[in-house]
Amino acid sequence: MTRLPDVLIDHIRNPRNVGRPDGERVFTGVATNAACRDHLVLYLLTDDEGAVARAGFKATGCPACLAMGSASTELVRGLAFEPGLPARAEAAWHEAFGEPAGLHRHALSLVREALADALG
Repeated sequence: MTRLPDVLIDHIRNPRNVGRPDGERVFTGVATNAACRDHLVLYLLTDDEGAVARAGFKATGCPACLAMGSASTELVRGLAFEPGLPARAEAAWHEAFGEPAGLHRHALSLVREALADALG
């Protein structure tokens, strides 16, 4: 089995930004992997300029899903809440953590799908 990088293991042991942030402009995105039943909910609070001010998450499933849900809440902060958000978040992911191992790619796909869902 492929091991997650240490920084992502820390996100499993110490998840960040669990739950919905307080505020009026919170957009919710949901994604589920039908094959393994991993489930990710991302909450994106936007500021007056249309950027993600804070993010939160809830996840059930494999450790990679939990880690990537937690890490994604930090990576999207400050990004514009617009149609390019999923691609920019994925690019930020690759810059910060590199390419996920084969068995963990589905979790990054869930992040991208949840961001797209939040955009409507």
